[in-house]
Amino acid sequence: MQRSAPRTTWGKWASLAVATLIAVFGFPIFAGGIWLVALGGSSYYVLAGAALLVTSYLLFKRSLMAVWLYLLPFSATLVWALWESGLDWWAQVPRLVAPTVVLI
Repeated sequence: MQRSAPRTTWGKWASLAVATLIAVFGFPIFAGGIWLVALGGSSYYVLAGAALLVTSYLLFKRSLMAVWLYLLPFSATLVWALWESGLDWWAQVPRLVAPTVVLI
């Protein structure tokens, strides 16, 4: 009986697509964060962008550690959003929808 080459699974392609999406978000957040720091602003975006880029790298390697790492900037974003806007639902939507969709 001849064995066929292993098929590429849907999960592999899905993780690569999510890794690419996270990298697409991570690069401008990281670069914009560097610019913001140069202007005297917060370093939050540099750290968040770096965490997203490392998360993307880990997803490309198909490491489960990517999920745990993504929880760090997600949690920080959640705390920041609640601190900045409180429990106002409509104020939270632009801050939390995209990170939550990526988390899911």
